[in-house]
Amino acid sequence: MSIGSCLRALKEAHFLVSIGETVGFADYTSFIATDKYLRENAEVVQNWTNAVHKSLRWTSSATSAVFAKAVEQFFPGVILVRLGAGADR
Repeated sequence: MSIGSCLRALKEAHFLVSIGETVGFADYTSFIATDKYLRENAEVVQNWTNAVHKSLRWTSSATSAVFAKAVEQFFPGVILVRLGAGADR
């Protein structure tokens, strides 16, 4: 759950605009590598790509409760219901 989501849940911030509604679906995570790295580390790059793909498939099929339980250790102090709400967004 993002800081923004937590602040909104606490009524300390307000949602103004959705970038997705304005420009459509946008993937905001990116990975960068040089041509040289890609050439010299093809197996690492393929394994990384496979792992990202696997995690995206899992997150798109997991329920919000299962997702929240799986990531709760990385968000100390955030209650499961809020993590689940973040997954539902």
